[in-house]
Amino acid sequence: MEPNISIKEKYIGKSLDEVIMNIEKQMIMKAIEESRRNITKAASILKITRQRLHYKLSKYDIEFI
Repeated sequence: MEPNISIKEKYIGKSLDEVIMNIEKQMIMKAIEESRRNITKAASILKITRQRLHYKLSKYDIEFI
C-alpha cells in the first residue's frame, strides 16, 4: 500500500467487487513473488488449491511463466 494513503482515499468511488478484485490480484502477485514463481507454493501461501490459483491467474490475466 502506498504510504500516507488511507484505504478510503485509495478505494473511494469503487464498488466492493472492484476493491476485492484489486486486493485479490495484489495478493496473488505477492504470493507468486514470494514463492519465486512456484505455483504450488504460491497456492499454499494463499491457502487455496493449485487449480483455484490457475483459475484466478486466468481470470485476472496474470501471466505465470
